[in-house]
Amino acid sequence: EHKKYDNDIDLGIKPANGLESPHITLADVEKNVNKAIIPSYPNWKYRLPTTSELAEQEQALLSKPIKEGLNSVPTTQKEKNDCAILLSPSQLFKIVVGPPELNFGEVCVNAPVTKFLSVLNNLDQFILVQIDVDSSALKMTSPLSQVIPGKSHVQFSVTFEPTEIGLYQRSLSYIINNFYRHYVKIIADVRVPTVQLSTEKLLIRSLPHLLAEDSFRKVVHLYNPLNAPAEFRWIPIVGPRGTAFSIRPATGIIEPYQTIDSEVVWYGSTQAPLENYFTLYIFSTNDSRKVAMNNNSLVPNSETALTLQCIAQVGKAKFKIPEKRVNFGLIPINMITKKSFTIVNEGTNHLFYQITDPNPCSGVIISPANGLVSAGSQTSITIEVTPIELIKFDIKFGLKVLGQREQEIRMTGDVVEPTLNIPETEFNFGGVPILMKAMQPFCIENKNKIN
Repeated sequence: EHKKYDNDIDLGIKPANGLESPHITLADVEKNVNKAIIPSYPNWKYRLPTTSELAEQEQALLSKPIKEGLNSVPTTQKEKNDCAILLSPSQLFKIVVGPPELNFGEVCVNAPVTKFLSVLNNLDQFILVQIDVDSSALKMTSPLSQVIPGKSHVQFSVTFEPTEIGLYQRSLSYIINNFYRHYVKIIADVRVPTVQLSTEKLLIRSLPHLLAEDSFRKVVHLYNPLNAPAEFRWIPIVGPRGTAFSIRPATGIIEPYQTIDSEVVWYGSTQAPLENYFTLYIFSTNDSRKVAMNNNSLVPNSETALTLQCIAQVGKAKFKIPEKRVNFGLIPINMITKKSFTIVNEGTNHLFYQITDPNPCSGVIISPANGLVSAGSQTSITIEVTPIELIKFDIKFGLKVLGQREQEIRMTGDVVEPTLNIPETEFNFGGVPILMKAMQPFCIENKNKIN
């Protein structure tokens, strides 16, 4: 046939250009069916509803308000009669109880959590549904029975309060009309109070656009994934060099499914350790398992403990010292003379410095002995000399910058004794009346070139 009609004649028909297959629905087919000839099956009214019919009935019931405040036992004569009927399979099929599995997920030990078991009664009569609790973890479940009217939607509150840690799997049975027993599966992962850290390794880097005092700090997030409040406490692990880190808040309570931020601050210096650890202890708010330390603080004897590693990363500093030799020149003995030199931070990282020997010899004090220079700024270091003997001095001391090799600074000078002259050798006041005051000025000449 293809060969018969395959030729060069163009009819102008383009493939898939406006031609569509007809859409036939079940409703269109039913319109053309003569219902008079459809056979009537025996026991038609007792047949099980189809899946689509049952879904429509469920949606209709779910759209109605949930019935509350129902009787726990039949009271009227109609309720007693309906709840005593033995239901057929087709009637039981119209009673929908779900979900078939109540998964509580991760829950905290000794903390109650509630989920709802729904019952949809598609029948036109009352039914009695009873919950059979045989586990101590479900003893808070209430109500345990309800008389449910026809064409209504009700819920049972299933409260789970575990007392043992581990995986909980158990079947919860319910009974319809005191005869038909069915089961719902209860699953839960019971855990001790815990907290999730946003990171176990916190890197603290300097931020040039912030002040040096506010630069070396970072936040770690503490999230409580369970259904009970969790109390936490940070305890630092102090090494042989001490610690330069602090964390705030150090203690607190995290509500269920909430987050708290703890800020870690590094107090930088050339002697400060760049790494430190904190231990995070977590325990229940009503937990009495705490042991007292020597400082009268309480540390929990908890099974949950996390470790946070804190590392301070200090960038390489770019700096200069315009005058590495401080010349005092001639200075007087037994008098204080001060001079200073400057550290200029030309880089984008904050600079930490330390004078290796702030008292290199008697009578010499260098201050401040340590400190920091913010990015793009400068600071002055003062040298104070109080000589007690006539000498020429040439003293060296070291300036240590964090992450850099030590710089050498020199200070030189000559200590001299002041040469003073008073031209007047005698003061003649002449006659001075009794109880009167007389004054005469005199001059002191400094013949040296120093003050």
